[in-house]
Amino acid sequence: MKKDTMNDGTTNPFVHQLKLTTLQTIQVFLMSLTIAPIKMIFTILSLALTWFLALIFTIGDPIQEDRMHYIGPFRKKLYQIFRYLGRMDLFFMGLHRINVKGKRASAKDAPILVAVPHSSILDIFIWFVSDPMPTAVSKYENFETPIFGTLLKAIQPILVKREDRKSRKNSVQFLKQRMDMPNMWPQMIVFPEGTCTNSRSLIQFKAGAFLPGVAVQPVVLRYLNKMNSFTWTECGPGGLTLMWFTLCQFYVKAEIEYLPVFVPNILEQADAEMYATNVRLSISNCLHLPCSEYSIEDWQLMRYALRFNFPPKNAVVAFPSVSKKYKLNYISVKERFSEYATVVKAKGLMTVEMFAQLLNLSVSPTVQLLFRMYDTENCGLITFKQYIMGFYGVSLPAVTENWDVTLNLIKKRCFLTKCINDFEISICARLTSCDNTTDNYTSMCNRPELAKLLYILESSETVPQ
Repeated sequence: MKKDTMNDGTTNPFVHQLKLTTLQTIQVFLMSLTIAPIKMIFTILSLALTWFLALIFTIGDPIQEDRMHYIGPFRKKLYQIFRYLGRMDLFFMGLHRINVKGKRASAKDAPILVAVPHSSILDIFIWFVSDPMPTAVSKYENFETPIFGTLLKAIQPILVKREDRKSRKNSVQFLKQRMDMPNMWPQMIVFPEGTCTNSRSLIQFKAGAFLPGVAVQPVVLRYLNKMNSFTWTECGPGGLTLMWFTLCQFYVKAEIEYLPVFVPNILEQADAEMYATNVRLSISNCLHLPCSEYSIEDWQLMRYALRFNFPPKNAVVAFPSVSKKYKLNYISVKERFSEYATVVKAKGLMTVEMFAQLLNLSVSPTVQLLFRMYDTENCGLITFKQYIMGFYGVSLPAVTENWDVTLNLIKKRCFLTKCINDFEISICARLTSCDNTTDNYTSMCNRPELAKLLYILESSETVPQ
């Protein structure tokens, strides 16, 4: 069986494994009994003080999802104190010194800062490195989180509900309005990847931050410690575990680098997706960091997989490439995953028996043939990505009578070297006689998209055994 590299940390950006050496294990043990608890106490006290100031800072401020107000002169004076307290919180966490490379552009030259890679909750240090303290775009759920929600409110964010189209549209409108009033609003920081990754590649950027068509300044965040207790991904150590391991380090080596401002051309101003793609490529070339065919939708599938007791790392499909090739949206892929995971569950990979169960059929030579058309690795198991590609690349062309595509795939996947003409003649004969309202597969198979193809393939004399 071939290794599925999609699901390990080398290619899947949402997988991180924290491996400690013997010396690091001893360090964590000793620090847990001595210095780490003291650092935790000071961090909590400092955070409580910061939260209290943030509470004062936001009293009477009617910041809501659909109504954003800029702060007055008095609050601006408190803003600087808030930044110092935030920096103190990070100091007790171990970020004693943050190395800064390059120069931060002004809000006039670059209204938006694009921060990558987004890999840790400690990425918030970017807010407290330089003055003035910027604002951000954040999901609305963060605003409702105790303590953190108050801190978030203090930086005047634009709030967005990811699942609400109207909310997403409004957030873009608010962003454009702020770009038109640079003297009234702080500079904006966005994490275009939309979620945390293992920082080994750049996943697809979301286009929202690039819709205003203004200049952006890429900002690179780095953690240089040998023990990586910072990376927080869907498949990896939990947030509390990482936080404790970070407290068990003597200090955290962090670095921020401001790259040259990226000014969009006319085409990029008119096409936010092109703009986002070109900025990602520019950062990739500058850092020698590869771009990966994954996006936040893959992360959402991993979260959704938990409902089925399904291994999250097996749920990714490299959504941008699959979506572009088969013209799919997230809802369509999610529906296919529901049917796949309901059968596979904790196993994570589909066997031919599970495939037949999904179709509500027995394991016949015809079902095995169709399974082989899905199984592109010839290992006897189908990943969810292979199921998606098989369903939309093999099954639907047959249903929509795109027979040339189907025949070519059948010949390619079944390694036919004999009787190809007879096989094609057999299929053509079935095309003329196939009646989706009467054939046996339509009445038995619970997937009408596959019933016609199964009927066409059924031929004991020509189907390879």
